Amino acid sequence: MAPPSASPLRTVAAAAAAIAVAAVAAAALAATPATAVAPPPAADGRGLAPFPSCSALLDYIRGEAVARVGPNGFRRFPGWRPGGVFDTGRSRRIRNVPGAAASASDGGGGGGEAGVDFSDTNAQVEGVAEADVVKTDGASVYTLVDSTLRVVATAAGGGDGVETGVLALGGRLSPTEMLLGAGGRLLIIGRGWGVLAPTPTPSPSRQPDMPPPRVAFADGAGAAVRSDVVRLPPGAIPTREPGPARRDLTVVWVVDASDRRAPKLLSTTRLQGGYVSSRSVGGVARLVLVASPPSGRNLPFRSPGERPRPGRHVVGLSEAQAEAVNKALVRATTLEDWFPRFRTEPAGDTRGGITTGYVASCTRTYRPAAFAGYVVLSIVTLPLDADAPSSSLGSGTAIFAGGNTVYSSIGSVYVATTNYRGVVRPFPNFSLWGLTTTFIHQFAVDNGTEGATYRGSGVVGGSVLNQFSMHENNGTFYVATTLGAPWWRSRNTSVSEITALRRAAGAPASGPSPLTEVGKVGNLGRGERIYAVRYIGAAAYVVTFRQVDPLYIISLTDMVATGELKIPGFSSYLHPVGPGRLLGVGQDATETGRTTGVKVTLFDVSDVRAPRELATWAEPDFASSSSVQWDHRAFLYWEPRRLAVLPVTSYGRDAFRGAVVLRLGDAVITEAGRVTHVPLKSNRFASTIDRTFVIGREWLWTRSRDRFQVQSLAALRVSGSVVFGLPRPVTPVMRRSWF
Repeated sequence: MAPPSASPLRTVAAAAAAIAVAAVAAAALAATPATAVAPPPAADGRGLAPFPSCSALLDYIRGEAVARVGPNGFRRFPGWRPGGVFDTGRSRRIRNVPGAAASASDGGGGGGEAGVDFSDTNAQVEGVAEADVVKTDGASVYTLVDSTLRVVATAAGGGDGVETGVLALGGRLSPTEMLLGAGGRLLIIGRGWGVLAPTPTPSPSRQPDMPPPRVAFADGAGAAVRSDVVRLPPGAIPTREPGPARRDLTVVWVVDASDRRAPKLLSTTRLQGGYVSSRSVGGVARLVLVASPPSGRNLPFRSPGERPRPGRHVVGLSEAQAEAVNKALVRATTLEDWFPRFRTEPAGDTRGGITTGYVASCTRTYRPAAFAGYVVLSIVTLPLDADAPSSSLGSGTAIFAGGNTVYSSIGSVYVATTNYRGVVRPFPNFSLWGLTTTFIHQFAVDNGTEGATYRGSGVVGGSVLNQFSMHENNGTFYVATTLGAPWWRSRNTSVSEITALRRAAGAPASGPSPLTEVGKVGNLGRGERIYAVRYIGAAAYVVTFRQVDPLYIISLTDMVATGELKIPGFSSYLHPVGPGRLLGVGQDATETGRTTGVKVTLFDVSDVRAPRELATWAEPDFASSSSVQWDHRAFLYWEPRRLAVLPVTSYGRDAFRGAVVLRLGDAVITEAGRVTHVPLKSNRFASTIDRTFVIGREWLWTRSRDRFQVQSLAALRVSGSVVFGLPRPVTPVMRRSWF
């Protein structure tokens, strides 16, 4: 059974209008009892429970909202912020973890492999593509510059290129990254803020009949339904009407760039909710979105004691009346006020080809056993070969929870959200260890183009650094967290740990099941926090830091720390560079912990009991940094030549802005050269290089905001350049430049 689909703005305006007039005439409104709401579906011990219909979903939201609204709107209550409380059924700790010694799913995937003609985006997991500002198939290079897609055709075997096509995506919506499919099909993802679609709003002086938009309900009979026309009573509305539902938006542009001279926009889809991250496996993309609850602009709550004045309200209300008005306002909301929707517009189609609906299916939406707020986390499935993604939208999966960090294996997507208020377990003495908890939600994505399937949730103590803190291997999920406050240096109030989670024993093969703790390694880096994590095979490598850089090696088979190495500085990113070798990119530091500049370290981890530092390279400038420290996609490792390339910016005496190319030996690091994008005008700074990749096996391409520059890997001599927006390529003279 589908709920009424009247426009939420017209419904809210009409409800607020009728209530405002009735409040003046009847004092009995203050004593109106709350309407009984049907109880939500019962959780069955699996952590989260689905809704049987859209009506049940709306009843649940209304019931929880009415119980928490007061005379000034929503009261502060647990769970309004992302997070929530889940019954995860924690089990006792054990030492051995099933399947941990199997082959790795993490450990390469980035920078290219021997025998491959071009490098791809540096990704965490091999076979799982990540979105980026640059994509290539070896013959063409696609890049996003501001709000424009630029297509460059490679030439001379990859030693040069020419810009062949440009597509302006424009507007107030900003494209940020993209995924590449077969045949030049691009899925460009952007962020924005505003209304899902322009919708006319009634005015006090005019009361036209305004039919609401068509809305497709995911769990209905499949046919689009249309509500009755809403007619507002003349003179009964407040002078200040609720505005359109302005929220975070995620925008998806589908582009066909098979013709490099004329890339063509196929469709534009707007989805309510902020974009968190995305992954692509086998030509199918999964987007993770988080939609916040409605704001005061969408729900124009009343406050007691407000005097009637022009531009604000028609009448004032007492405290009891204001609370009754606000409760009635919540009861008048529709599902559209709370649940994220989408709108797909085919390019150039003005004849009714627009498709709208809910981002996820109501019957594939889950709630926790304890109320966790109105934030909706959804997993959206978009085939890369579809002209318009609307065919797969509406079948997505959603849960009432937040999300801010995404990890994906071939068959699952895990979303982590950190709650800075919950306490996992008590401690005998006062400390800050329990200030943070991290909730993990698992979704299965091994079903082709079908929507993701919710599999279960778990909770661990502490906060997650980034996606590299998480890992899956043979059904066991690992997560590295830091508990406590590393900034409180006068006390050892922080510590890090790795927790292993697994679906409950005896859980059904299909359907949700709690993720329970089956192992843990703790007491890592007391008084410090995690700076980098990398999982390779049956081992985890963890870097913590406050004054020195302890590198820990963790056996995932026995869940025990097997080795430790302490050196000055720290690594923010770790990358495997061959058997028994690990490369760290971070900062050098003094014995007191003061950073002194970019540092690259080659580690020997062949002996898990005694890791060693083999060689280092450093930029001797305390103000130097590399974007690899916070964005792994900026790193390139080209295995055929054992070259590592990283952007570096230095502000010291020898100011430098460009990329450094390092050659790795078995136990040495040698600087092979440097690449800069010299200013196109004499009064400009050198452009910052943010991406590097290889084409044709022998050519290093570097990207900045104004150009691609191509240089040979053998001698790093410039062979060509593509300046964005210029009809002819310009080849600047390569030099080490001040900026």
